Amino acid sequence: DPFRINWNLSPSKEHQQKTASFPTLGSLFETKDQFIKMMNDWLSSDAVPETNRIAIGSVSIIVKNNRASAYKQLSDLLHHVTIDIDNSTDFFYQINRPIQSTVEPDLMINRLSKWNAVHIMGLGLLLGEKPEVIPGNRGYVATRLELDINTHQSNKRIFSKEEMIPLLQELSKLGDQISTEGDK
Repeated sequence: DPFRINWNLSPSKEHQQKTASFPTLGSLFETKDQFIKMMNDWLSSDAVPETNRIAIGSVSIIVKNNRASAYKQLSDLLHHVTIDIDNSTDFFYQINRPIQSTVEPDLMINRLSKWNAVHIMGLGLLLGEKPEVIPGNRGYVATRLELDINTHQSNKRIFSKEEMIPLLQELSKLGDQISTEGDK
């Protein structure tokens, strides 16, 4: 029976200890390209178990000056949604737009995206002999996009190693498209 493996890329402990700001990995596209290269190397190895599903996900933020500018950016990216920028708060939008794979014609791909504006405040907590709280910044407003691009759960066929790399590339490109063009 296939099983699940999650690879999570997150800031190093050293980075988190040195900064009181919200931990990030840097540019989405540069970081994602490095991650995809590591995954391609791993998928080419003998360590890969059988699986009938593959996915890639990300959480990205773009810092904005205020809530109105964050809502304006969301409005520009969400082509089918009307946002009342001046008179609404707590906006959250989630949608899945499944499509047919171009790599595996009989395979459906889920394109789940979650969009919102957030107010983020960083705060550090160092544990040890002398626990210490590192004061955070004043916070900032950002647009936030969470992606989960994955092969549909109805797929029962096991992917070969040769199929996994092109599938991962396809999922990655679909995520890039949503990140840059919005929800279409």
